[in-house]
Amino acid sequence: MAEPVIVFNNGSGSDTIASGAGPGTPVNGTGAAHTNGASSTTITLTNSPDLSAVATDGSAAIWLATASGRRWSKITGVDDGADTVTTEDSFNIASGSAVDYGIGGKRKTLDSSRELLGGDIKDEWAVELEDDQTVTTSAISIDVERYSIGSSVVGTERTITQSANAAVFDFSSGTDQVVVHVLKFQNSNGTKSSAYGVIATTGGSSFEMRFERCTFGDSVNTLNQAFDGTCRQMMLCDCEILDCTGPGIDITNTNVGIIGCSVHDNGSAGIQIANRSYTILDSLVYGNGGDGLTVKAQPQETLIVKNCPIRDNTGDGIDFTSSSAGGEAPVVISCNITANGGYGVRGDWSSSHTSAGFLDWC
Repeated sequence: MAEPVIVFNNGSGSDTIASGAGPGTPVNGTGAAHTNGASSTTITLTNSPDLSAVATDGSAAIWLATASGRRWSKITGVDDGADTVTTEDSFNIASGSAVDYGIGGKRKTLDSSRELLGGDIKDEWAVELEDDQTVTTSAISIDVERYSIGSSVVGTERTITQSANAAVFDFSSGTDQVVVHVLKFQNSNGTKSSAYGVIATTGGSSFEMRFERCTFGDSVNTLNQAFDGTCRQMMLCDCEILDCTGPGIDITNTNVGIIGCSVHDNGSAGIQIANRSYTILDSLVYGNGGDGLTVKAQPQETLIVKNCPIRDNTGDGIDFTSSSAGGEAPVVISCNITANGGYGVRGDWSSSHTSAGFLDWC
């Protein structure tokens, strides 16, 4: 069965009459959806809607303006004569307390659809942005399932601007994985102490994040840093991290892959890492206000840096001096480490490590 793709358009969408998945012209009603006070997957629509264009293959979704609990569900059946839709999830809405509903069309704002990303979204659903978005007051909580969120057009980046001193997304309690693609994260607030692109708070060690062709930071609407927190695994592929007031990337206790990225012009270190395993490949690290790469605690498994130009950073190219003894020794292969303010490579990879230092580095 197909899965819904919830489409957002800040210019032409609506947060009051659309679900974001279904027919292009939304089917909607005010105070017109109920289950007659019983827990049911059959929802009666009292405004005599035309349901003929509503798909039943799982690609359409209904949005219900319930006072609490779930608001979105996949549509699995319709009865145009009886004016009912069958949903994947049960609702309990009294006929005397019928709620507004919307099927199809486009949603307007992520900010007014927080419950979707905070738990209503399900396995294999997707969220696509057709234009830029603004987030206010706090980070949008991501209750992680296996889904994706990103631009609706390949190669066209969408920008999400947080106007509060907060992250854009908070991956707070998930157990699976999310793919984020072709989005730019920035912050317009004058205070940057918590202005992260993404944070992971409670439950962070149990899920995976993959960012593809994303931008973290902006020369005007700067971030503090791209990421803060812990998760099981993070992949950054073809991303740019720039102009953060602190380090570009600061990641602890996370298996990390940084591939084909550009990390530059951040206020302190380009990349700060500690513990777990790290692979940094084909990435350019330059012009940062500290070290290019700082290893704060020795990786428990492996640290491989390969094919990475690391240049013109204020501090050292790579600094291992803060890392603890033990674990695997770092491996730096075919890297061009030049014109940094301190050492090219600085540190102690002594006999306390379980393997022997650098291999084929230049």
